[in-house]
Amino acid sequence: MSKYPIISNFSIVNIKFSRIHENDSLQVFNNECIGYIIKGKGKFLCNGKILQASEGELLYIPTGTRYYSIWEGEPEIEFYSIAFKFLNQDEFSNIAFQKVSRFYEKDLLLSICEYEKENHMKSVGYFY
Repeated sequence: MSKYPIISNFSIVNIKFSRIHENDSLQVFNNECIGYIIKGKGKFLCNGKILQASEGELLYIPTGTRYYSIWEGEPEIEFYSIAFKFLNQDEFSNIAFQKVSRFYEKDLLLSICEYEKENHMKSVGYFY
């Protein structure tokens, strides 16, 4: 019998910066996180590796990940940060920090982010 993820926490934040932004300390994520870049590009240093992501790309950041980021935009940087936590976290914790270049469900992801403003439960439903 397979087990399904049960979300215990869920939030979406739209983040904007101008031109250049650096995260000057190693950020630690306490939740799983999906970052979707709307404008600009970012460079992420994690575990001795460098990931670069730009507009239309998605990042998956697992719980406990530490990274340093440098963002650039002309003139703006904008992305959505979707944080969530599973009750049965250990069963879904084998996915590493990564970039998803060919993410084809952009319209669905943007709908999830827009629904969050109007109806939290609808947003969670679409996320599932």
